[in-house]
Amino acid sequence: MVFSIIIKFFKNCYVKDYDNIVSILPIFLCLGVIIGFQYNNTNNIKISTYITIISLIISYLSYRFNSIRLLTITLFAIFFVSLGYTSSLYRFDSKNKNYIVRSEEKDVLISAKIDSIIYGEKYNKIIITDISINKNILSPKKLYMKISLKNMPQTLHSGYCVDLIGDILPLPGVIYKDAYNFAGVAYFNDIGGIFKLHNVVSVRQNKASTVSEYIDNLRNKINTRIINSVKNSNNAAIIMALFTGNTYYLDNTLRFQIQKSGLSHLLAISGMHVSVIAVTIFILLRRLMLISEYITLRYNTKKIAAFLSIFICISYLAISGFPISATRSFVMFTIGLIAVIIDRYPVQIRVLGFALVSILIFNPEAMFYPSLQMSFMAVLGLITGISEINQRFFKNAPSYGFVKKYLFYFFSISVSSKIATLCTFPYSIYHFNQYSNIGMLSNIFAVPLVELIILPIGVATFFLSIIGLDGFMLSIMSYFVDIFRDIAIYSASYKYATSVVKEMPANAMLIMTFGIIWLLVMRQNWRYLGIVIIFIGCMIHHFHKLPDAIIYKDNKSMIFKIGNQYYSHGRISNSFVKKIWQGRVGQRYIRYLTTNMIERYFIIYKWGICSKMHKLCVVQKSDLFACQDIIGYNVISDKEHVCHNNKFLRRNNDIDSFSYFKS
Repeated sequence: MVFSIIIKFFKNCYVKDYDNIVSILPIFLCLGVIIGFQYNNTNNIKISTYITIISLIISYLSYRFNSIRLLTITLFAIFFVSLGYTSSLYRFDSKNKNYIVRSEEKDVLISAKIDSIIYGEKYNKIIITDISINKNILSPKKLYMKISLKNMPQTLHSGYCVDLIGDILPLPGVIYKDAYNFAGVAYFNDIGGIFKLHNVVSVRQNKASTVSEYIDNLRNKINTRIINSVKNSNNAAIIMALFTGNTYYLDNTLRFQIQKSGLSHLLAISGMHVSVIAVTIFILLRRLMLISEYITLRYNTKKIAAFLSIFICISYLAISGFPISATRSFVMFTIGLIAVIIDRYPVQIRVLGFALVSILIFNPEAMFYPSLQMSFMAVLGLITGISEINQRFFKNAPSYGFVKKYLFYFFSISVSSKIATLCTFPYSIYHFNQYSNIGMLSNIFAVPLVELIILPIGVATFFLSIIGLDGFMLSIMSYFVDIFRDIAIYSASYKYATSVVKEMPANAMLIMTFGIIWLLVMRQNWRYLGIVIIFIGCMIHHFHKLPDAIIYKDNKSMIFKIGNQYYSHGRISNSFVKKIWQGRVGQRYIRYLTTNMIERYFIIYKWGICSKMHKLCVVQKSDLFACQDIIGYNVISDKEHVCHNNKFLRRNNDIDSFSYFKS
């Protein structure tokens, strides 16, 4: 009896939510990408391609001839999994030809061409390509180089050819297993290593020969113009981050304050920037065309403005470097404008799904980037959450007076901020190990400032630069950027502005993702199963066991768990590693071991240190290591020794930190 009631309940929900189930089919593409990155055997490309084509044909035939709905959904799910897997294999196959530096090469003379350059306050970050090396070694397709302004013989631009002397270094390893993989990102950008510059031998000036070089030079010209026009360097840095995506001029203190106040998303070029700029341009172009009676009477100004806005948005995206979140917004906005042109109204969730598919087919690795994960989940929350709130509580919002509309706008910002925060909290914890407590409050003031004032002034600056008034407009913008900076500084001064949260395992993040999507997209009562799924993910995170000790690859920086706290033996040499470790173990600060703790829990030798509590020895000087000193301890050493009653722990060379779990 009970079982039949449950079956009937799920059947009714399935029938009524069928269209919404179809809308979430693109998440199976993500599953295919995950499988592709786990099992990236490029020998399977042909087979997976055939399976993808066949599954598409069968899925279409099942849909076309009105087959069983559940069968059709299952077939399309198989197609999306196969498509994700196949796109991953093609992506790996296209990159397998790139040589990756595995060992260090000293004092190498190279000739190369500057592919792109990002100006910074103290350093310029340069990507060089077309590399030829004087030694008998393979040349990577591209190398990453950082050069201080003091060592620059002249201003460099994309397209210039240079002769350089320096060391070629391998890409950095992952700090720990599930940490952000900088080397992986570099690999998919064709960067095979790092060039540590010693000397610039010569520079040959060439004009930009490709579209990307021309755009890169244009971006740097805009940045230079902003720096020269805005007196306050911090304001200039914020304006550059907003409009060209260059965040390297930001002062570290200011960067930390903006991050702590929960306003980082406003400086990362995202959907909001593209939407505000596109809408501003659309309205401006339409108003300009309405001035002419001839154009107004003979042409559809709305469609012309929509068509032109697409091309201006592409230009803005190119200058900003095509960031993932902005590309997602552009795809969605373009579909919306095309719908205006052909007199159609698109379903927003399906447009979001189309944007996801269009990005992941060509760049499947983007699925592992925080920007894509947070952008798509935030927009999904806003599409479903805000629309439901408006339908239930604010049906008469369009008829509100000016004051009510103004108050409703600020209420919408606060609600939107909270919805976006709740939808993206698994990714904030998984990637950054922190959660903003004050973000909702700071966004109430900062979002209208950026959305209604700063970005529209930026659009006006673009048009007025034609007649040389961009400097005047930038000075006006700088005044409002001052206010934005004050909001960030004041919000960050709150003691509990952020919470540090211990590392989240990947399976907990994936389970919570599915739960959030189910809760947001479904409309029948079975949607509340999403809360149960999210709770399961939270419990997996809560009971996730942290390592008893973490040792860096130099065997000198290490932390040990004593009770519920982690303590450092000596100074952690790498500040970046220290910051990552603090987040991973969920501590705002890692304290040093006291003298009493060392005497009680540790034994200090000439060759290293042993923890009596963890039965672990870390060998720092292999030549002095004596086997007879310890019995029954696990040993971490850069060289394997033959010792009785000891187990030597092997490092993974691709991971910089060794995580030790006491058995």
